[in-house]
Amino acid sequence: MYQDGNNSKSRRQIHKGPPPVPPKKPRVNNNDGSGGSSQELSSSESVYSVPREKLLSCEDLTRLPVLYDDIVVECVYERYSSRQFYTWAGPTLVACNPCRPVPQLYTPTLIEHHHQQVKNGVDHRDAHVYSIAGVAHHRLTHHLGSVNQAVLVSGESGAGKTESARYMLGYLTHTETELQQMPKSPLKGVWRDKQPKDIQDKILASNPILEAFGNAATLRNHNSSRFGKLLRLQYGGCQLRGAEIDTYLLEKTRVTHQPERERNFHIFYQVVAGIKAGVLTNLAIIKEQNFAILPEEVTSSDLQNLRVTLSAFRLLEFSENHQQQIFEILAALLQLGNISFIQGDKGNWNINEESVASLKAVCGLLGLNEDHLAESLTIHTISVNSAHKTSVFHKPLERVSQCTERRDAMMQLLYHRLFLHIVHYINAKISAHRTIWSHFIGILDVYGFETFERNSLEQLCINYANERLQQAFMLKYLSAEHQVMKEEGFLGVDIPYTDNSNCVLALDSKISVFTILNEECQLKRAVRESEACERVCKALEHTGMVSAPATPGHTAGFVIRHYAGPVKYDAQGLLHKNKDEVPLEVWGLLTESSCSFMRNIVENSESTDQEKGRRTTRKITTLSKFKSSLDLLMKTLELCDLHYVRCIKPNAGTVTGVVEREYMLHQLKACGVIETVSISQAGYPVRISYEDFIMRYGHTRAGVDATTASIAVAKSVLSPPSSEEVATSLCRFGHTRIFLSESALYKLEEVRKEKHRLGATCLQKYWRSYKCWKQYKNLRTATCIIQKYTKAWVARHSGANSDVGFGLSGESLRAYLSPEHHKRLQETEESGIETDTESINGETNEDSRRVRKLRRRAQLQKLLEERAKATVHRVASEESLPEVTHKPDSYSELDAGVMKSVKYGKKLEIANSDEEVKITKVPVQPQDSYQRMRITTMRNLQEVTSILKGYCPSENLQMVLPKQNLSLYFKDGVLSYRRMPVVGIKFHTRRTCLPFSHHLPHLEQPQGLLDALH
Repeated sequence: MYQDGNNSKSRRQIHKGPPPVPPKKPRVNNNDGSGGSSQELSSSESVYSVPREKLLSCEDLTRLPVLYDDIVVECVYERYSSRQFYTWAGPTLVACNPCRPVPQLYTPTLIEHHHQQVKNGVDHRDAHVYSIAGVAHHRLTHHLGSVNQAVLVSGESGAGKTESARYMLGYLTHTETELQQMPKSPLKGVWRDKQPKDIQDKILASNPILEAFGNAATLRNHNSSRFGKLLRLQYGGCQLRGAEIDTYLLEKTRVTHQPERERNFHIFYQVVAGIKAGVLTNLAIIKEQNFAILPEEVTSSDLQNLRVTLSAFRLLEFSENHQQQIFEILAALLQLGNISFIQGDKGNWNINEESVASLKAVCGLLGLNEDHLAESLTIHTISVNSAHKTSVFHKPLERVSQCTERRDAMMQLLYHRLFLHIVHYINAKISAHRTIWSHFIGILDVYGFETFERNSLEQLCINYANERLQQAFMLKYLSAEHQVMKEEGFLGVDIPYTDNSNCVLALDSKISVFTILNEECQLKRAVRESEACERVCKALEHTGMVSAPATPGHTAGFVIRHYAGPVKYDAQGLLHKNKDEVPLEVWGLLTESSCSFMRNIVENSESTDQEKGRRTTRKITTLSKFKSSLDLLMKTLELCDLHYVRCIKPNAGTVTGVVEREYMLHQLKACGVIETVSISQAGYPVRISYEDFIMRYGHTRAGVDATTASIAVAKSVLSPPSSEEVATSLCRFGHTRIFLSESALYKLEEVRKEKHRLGATCLQKYWRSYKCWKQYKNLRTATCIIQKYTKAWVARHSGANSDVGFGLSGESLRAYLSPEHHKRLQETEESGIETDTESINGETNEDSRRVRKLRRRAQLQKLLEERAKATVHRVASEESLPEVTHKPDSYSELDAGVMKSVKYGKKLEIANSDEEVKITKVPVQPQDSYQRMRITTMRNLQEVTSILKGYCPSENLQMVLPKQNLSLYFKDGVLSYRRMPVVGIKFHTRRTCLPFSHHLPHLEQPQGLLDALH
């Protein structure tokens, strides 16, 4: 396989690329004196050079120090023995089938663990199938790489492909529900009945239905997929919108023919188990009845699986009537298999009397006429067209094999059409409209490479599909990767790899196996299968891929050298299966059924050229149909970023606990893992052209090319603070591309996200500033308008009077009017502390203060003497004082901020106990320079409240209590022992401004529009 024989080069450490895989084990010199002879290392010696601990801890085969085949196999074996069933081989995941349930590896906790690893851009992620699905989902939702993503699960039958695909589907649906990577925003046109959770449940429910109708137990696998399936999860706006299932080549011949010790499709055993348990009724089947197409016995698990299938039917909205119709067709197929034929007296073939009951049951279930069904199975109708008329002849079939072929063709047709109907119905329930999804993640679960003792057309198609997929892997990954590395200057050694292009050409080209077999089916003659196989061998012998069997005497056929090994295909049944003919009598019978469901599933099946897309009279063979569908699949995969899961089996029989190293090595070589390891060791998982890199992570400047700008951006982000160089483990710069590790890509994405966040914040800041400024301008304009009209209204109504209510009560007032407080006031005056009026007027001169102090004492003494001579009235009264003859010295001495003239009254609230004080604002006249003071007498302090109720807060009021020789002054809402200043005052919010005065707290003062106008 490998041509390089220089063993010394395999010993050298090559920094720019991986060590070459040598064609044979290295030779070591003997130093025991026996000469210069050399010998090959044994397997144990080569493995011994790598400690077992290193093999166990090596999650990626590319990190092995030496890439010998036995070391790679030993690493996989040691990890398998320690229950580590997943191993990386570069970007490819190698999954070894444990052959037993391991539920602890697939818990929601592990789903979240692998999701966080992918989200955080961890370089060395844990090997797991969840990690592959996570990378595909991350690249799709973050628009990295191609628009679409696809995970290709491949391997031999029984290697665990179906289980791996099922776990990946579970990861993607769980991530969509529980671990969203970014905010989801619904798109226009999303159907209301298709919510994300509902979509995910239906996608998961489709799996057991398709497994029941498309899987069967084989010698190598108890749940082998007998059809290919591509599940496309449809995404729109980074949110799961729906799904669609494409199927390829259902093995419908298994309905009528099963290999020895293998079972039919699961659904038939489930139906029989349901009938015996009474779950399914009205199917014209007796519980004790046996069926020819079910070679194996029904097991207890079949009934349990039936309940799962029925639950999935209900979740996907299959009605009870719809389910009954499906089970009736399945029951009819079971009864059709029991119909046998017996030769009559005239040499013709009739229905066996033992099969009459089955015939009646089939007709009752399918809505057919018994006589017509018997005739279509035993009589051949010949139509002869002449110039003006068509003659019809009925000819009894001559051989029992012809009757059996008709019966089998009818059974295969019914089952295949039923399978397609179910797939179409599921797609209608889970798929989204094309306008609301734009990209998808595909999970491709196809049959693995197969080789049995007797191989027929099914194995030829399956192995051809694996050849095409292997060729795509080789061309798109291995050869392209090898060429890219060499062009970018990272690979110094040519590594040979297996190329299966010759085998693909031998199978499908102008002169190929498919072409010859199709031509044989188009000939108007009896089928000659052995001659067709001889023709294949002679025409393609020169290719080296096709040859005649070594022992042609036993069975005719041909041998094809596939990438996984040679396979012999038998001639028996090869052309009959390829023709895939359904007699016209059978078609006519089924289309005349009285059951509408039966007619619906068999109609719209006219002959159409799959390659040209138009109707044709040419026979459409099975190989042509399969090739056409496979070509469409390959075109779909070409538009995707592919992620590979290579499933392998520990042994040929899928036995638990048994490991066959040679068998594992054969699979690793066949699926290209050895070549993948060799090339991936020098590669990086992410590579971007310089133009795309600078477009995503930076911007070009005038005079600077994309390469220089990209390198500068990468170094600025990825290089450590102490150095300007980037570590080669993170990033390398090629001639046309930049190569990145996962952690480097994550860091670049985080910096890009932060830059976007800062830019968005800056835009939001200026936009919000603009909106606030605009709103402020509007409010200011509105406020000015309100002020203008309010001031005008106040000016017009300035002379109007309003009632003022005033009340004082509580402990606070009594404490203020108490003799003790009055005594403290007098002591304060004697000590020279300025009064409230002096504080307001700002008079702090010592001489002027003493003069005023003496003057006030004289005035007070004179006033007290006058009051002593006056008669005290029993009730409160009002008396007018003469005008005050004293003028204030200068208004200029007053504080401008405090001494503004008050045009409106204030509101005073004192609510320390019983009563509530309410003072409303009323407009008052501007005060004159000479003010009048009103004097009233009171018998006790409790009359203060009743007296103040009748006065406006802006008036000067003196209340005299003769018994205690005490006077109180009230003005502008202030009650004080001191005479109020001549000019009007406003309340101060600081208590130190008006000492010894009862005033309002700041929080109780009015804060309305009138205060703003003042």
